[in-house]
Amino acid sequence: MKLLDALTLASRAAHGDGEPYDIFLSCSFSPLHLETFLVAHLGETLPGRRIQVRHGIYGDLLRNIQIAKEENTPNIFVALEWFDFDPRLGIRSLGGWGSDAIADIAESSRAFVGRLKESLSAATASAIVLSFPTLPLPPVFKTNTRVLSADESRLLGMMAELATWASAETNLRVVHRDALAEVSPMPGRWDVKSDLASGFPYTLAHADALASLATSILLPTPRRKGIISDLDETFWSGSVGEVGASNVTWTLEHGTQIHGLYQELLASLAETGTLIAIASKNDPDVVREALARKDLLIAGEALFPVDVHWGAKSESLGRILKAWNVGASSVVFIDDSELELAEVRSSFPEMECIRFPRQNAAAALQLLRWLRDEFAQESANAEDKIRRESLQQAEVFQTEAAQIDPEEFVRSLGAIITIADLGRRDRRAFELVNKTNQFNINGARYTWDAWNTRGERLGDFVLAVSYEDRFGPLGRIAVMAGMAQDGRVDLEDWVISCRAFSRRIEYQCLRSLFEMFAANQVIIRFKQTARNGPSRDLLKVFFDSQPFPEQALVLSHERFKSLCPRLYHEVRTSARSARKEAEAVLRGGLPELY
Repeated sequence: MKLLDALTLASRAAHGDGEPYDIFLSCSFSPLHLETFLVAHLGETLPGRRIQVRHGIYGDLLRNIQIAKEENTPNIFVALEWFDFDPRLGIRSLGGWGSDAIADIAESSRAFVGRLKESLSAATASAIVLSFPTLPLPPVFKTNTRVLSADESRLLGMMAELATWASAETNLRVVHRDALAEVSPMPGRWDVKSDLASGFPYTLAHADALASLATSILLPTPRRKGIISDLDETFWSGSVGEVGASNVTWTLEHGTQIHGLYQELLASLAETGTLIAIASKNDPDVVREALARKDLLIAGEALFPVDVHWGAKSESLGRILKAWNVGASSVVFIDDSELELAEVRSSFPEMECIRFPRQNAAAALQLLRWLRDEFAQESANAEDKIRRESLQQAEVFQTEAAQIDPEEFVRSLGAIITIADLGRRDRRAFELVNKTNQFNINGARYTWDAWNTRGERLGDFVLAVSYEDRFGPLGRIAVMAGMAQDGRVDLEDWVISCRAFSRRIEYQCLRSLFEMFAANQVIIRFKQTARNGPSRDLLKVFFDSQPFPEQALVLSHERFKSLCPRLYHEVRTSARSARKEAEAVLRGGLPELY
């Protein structure tokens, strides 16, 4: 981005009339153009929002982190440079580079690292991006500059220890040095003249690159949900129908290692919740034999569905999307045939369709890196595994539901619902509200700081609902959030995962609100969206007006009881009485589970 463009975007973003986005730029140098580019990139990513970037005092990075804490700024970008560790590691200080000075620099740098850890640990921001020194060291050390000295190595070791610590902190994100090197090579980063004249050490190009990376870390694009992969010449090398199940390969020995790396990446992504499916024009029996091989690098149960037939690939993808119950825009399709990709694009233009570059190992490795970025999640959790297993059970569930009386089927589920008040600091609840579309009473979306700010009100609650039955656990499938006070529940957010439909969970959610908070009324903050038909279907049971007004819908306890169908769930929640539960929530207490 050019400086003139950044100035225009920054001016527009700083005067936006939307919800403010607050960030503190913590650095010891003059922020100048780094601030301009940061506002510009944030404004470009959050159009309409008012971007408010604040910074502290010149020359004291640690004090600036403290100021950010005192001002309760929800986001912080910390731009470290070598001169923060000791001024003699910069060019604006004349403190000496002799042997005694070098020993003192090492000691003061270690002390700074300790104070920095304390400052970052004490910071209350929900998101902190930390950039490690991006500029080269001045010629402080005694060795030839092409030789790594022991003193410099110790300094770099301190940095590595600090990076290891920071990367493990939940609210800290460290800018990856390799990612920065790709967009800002070292020789083009340092503006020595500007550093000496004004205290701003970066070239315009480097300031732009650093601000852009910080923005992408603070505001990552939504994670995609699934990968649908072809088999022949993509998942493995060779045509399984021609060479046989035992002769398709993916190893270094056969010169087909890139396919093995692809399998390994798919397995890694599956561990952290990415859905992986297969769409292939092939003989199902031969494919089944090949996918049963013990040397496959991804477990067979991680592949669902496996749709193999001789029809159009778009037919397979349609069935897979239905089985997953996800939109095409959140899925990537990978195939080695441009003809197959074109056929799928014509049916699903919103889907990302990518050719597997089997004859270009470098391009294939670049594809794997792109997939990692699109589906990145740091760790696996139990709910990711539950989600995959519940999808595989869905077909059995639907088949059985169609064969017996609906009332008898619901009664036979042996369902257990667990309800807990987790508070707005729970990220899983926050994510479920932001990504659910079909059963969502108003389609509201939140930033992390806006979600938490609402949790400071008296009587505020966030109820997380988990479910299991004889078909297995579904994990956390619903969130209800709002305020409870004086016998009324103001239900501001309510979402239910599509995995939980057809089990009367929505009725049990309402019933629990009445009972937990001893409420006479539940006020539902409904707003119609293009996709929340299931929410409207439930409201039709209790309200006569059609279409519903985009305002509060008041449901009395008496009306709910008269119209609610019979419920068979075992509900596990607070052991206290409903009145005491409500009072505890008003005081900020959390329900105790059985």
